Amino acid sequence: IVDSTAAPVACLALATTWIGYEVGLIDAALSSVGADMDAYAVFLSSIAYSFYPILAIAFVFMTCSMRLEFGPMYKAEMTAVQNPGAKADQLMPQSSLVEEVIEPKPEQPQRSANAVIPIAVLIAGVIGGIWATGYEEGRGFREIIAESDSYAALLWASLLSVLCFFYSTKRTTNHF
Repeated sequence: IVDSTAAPVACLALATTWIGYEVGLIDAALSSVGADMDAYAVFLSSIAYSFYPILAIAFVFMTCSMRLEFGPMYKAEMTAVQNPGAKADQLMPQSSLVEEVIEPKPEQPQRSANAVIPIAVLIAGVIGGIWATGYEEGRGFREIIAESDSYAALLWASLLSVLCFFYSTKRTTNHF
């Protein structure tokens, strides 16, 4: 589920490093043909044509809701159904098991704010950056997006988000 949704979500999200890369490629392509268009606006317009990411996410929801399994996962599921109460090491070959348990650092608090706040700062920063670089009196929403400097908005919002993360975790760990 994670493998089948991670890349499609990264391709459809409005602010990720992958989107920054895509917008950079779109901008280079637009410049090479002499088009005077904003790369981020072109990206936003192309989301409806992102068939693979949309269908991959739909497929994940469909297989989860129908409880379908395929390949090795199907075999593992059937083995687990036939052996209720068995532990993972009894159902799977030893070579596929993780030998060590990875535990969180004891000095690092497990707070949802360590993830939620930087993500919220990223989203607000991108929206604010697009607004700040594209706003001009009399422009509509589409024109603001089209005339904004989306690269700068993504860059500064990413930096603010990283700094926010380091600040929120600084109290218990030393990252620098």
